[in-house]
Amino acid sequence: MDKFALEDCIKRFLAPEHVDNYSCSRCWHIAAVKYLSSFGGQQEDISKLNCCSRQGSCDCRNISSLQTLPWSNHFSHAFKQLSMAHCPQILCLHLQRSSLNAFGEVVKIQGHISFPMILNLSSFAKYEVGIHKQKTNKPKSLAEKQVLASTTCPRSVNMDADSMTTEASRYFSEPCSLVSGTCSNSKVTHTTLEDTNGSAPSKSILYRLVSVAEHFGRAGSGHYTVYRGVTTQTKDVSETKTHLQWFRISDSEVHTAAEEDVLGAEATLLFYERI
Repeated sequence: MDKFALEDCIKRFLAPEHVDNYSCSRCWHIAAVKYLSSFGGQQEDISKLNCCSRQGSCDCRNISSLQTLPWSNHFSHAFKQLSMAHCPQILCLHLQRSSLNAFGEVVKIQGHISFPMILNLSSFAKYEVGIHKQKTNKPKSLAEKQVLASTTCPRSVNMDADSMTTEASRYFSEPCSLVSGTCSNSKVTHTTLEDTNGSAPSKSILYRLVSVAEHFGRAGSGHYTVYRGVTTQTKDVSETKTHLQWFRISDSEVHTAAEEDVLGAEATLLFYERI
């Protein structure tokens, strides 16, 4: 296992990811309109695609001029990207420690992933949704909810420009995302990252490590131990000082632990408390 830092794992987890064989009828219709418009398709077919209200159950794919599309006639090209919209008071991070080998057997992933005592999430959560929420147009009736479901499709954010340089991408609308965003053609307003704040937080988003769970043994069996930090205060002549005392807990046994032991653990679960 290559050496990674916790920040590298978070960065990979939040990176844009291509989704194979994801079917989005709305994206397919938009791409088909662009394709026919670019290559002189019949106006009748273009109008049919634009006005289609039964997306997902229509027969638009049977249009004769769309049988030679330069991409699959059944699936859309889509990307998804997770984003941190709100930073919790207690942050729990689960590091994947199991995988499948060539024989389909579950095996444990060994190796140390370094993690800090103080974690700064400001580079991953540039906007915090929920602090200043804007009003959104919520559907009031079942009919409006059905219209909302049929006309909205989220849009990807922070897309790599290089990923859109292929030949087929000229015929596609903006790649569809499976997370937050809005379609440019949609009339429904959603609260997005840009809507809520407009600029990155002025202060760092800092977390203090408070607990680490470590697993010993094979995948599916073994033993867990926990490192737990306890805040203690000491008084001297001029001031009261606060520091974190670490303990190692294994079943009913509790021992003091050094910070170096905590940072050297092959963590499975990490618990951070927001400062």
